[in-house]
Amino acid sequence: MSNEFQVHNFYNESKEGLEELKAQFEYLWLNAYNRRCAYDDLPNHKTYQEWYKKWGDKCDDSNFCEEAAEHYGYEGDLYDD
Repeated sequence: MSNEFQVHNFYNESKEGLEELKAQFEYLWLNAYNRRCAYDDLPNHKTYQEWYKKWGDKCDDSNFCEEAAEHYGYEGDLYDD
């Protein structure tokens, strides 16, 4: 698990700082959520290309594309749909 969000006193942050933290958190949350959905969806596709067409642009995690390719036994270009 990543330690990107260190515990600190949010009350001392400026409004701009809090907005930046919120944007970072939302980005990380959405990426984690999409990764989970994409992982759960692996059994519903017959090929890596089919899976990538649905999830490739929704998950900002190149390692996950490698894991998905391994799941399907795919050895081609990981980012070519």
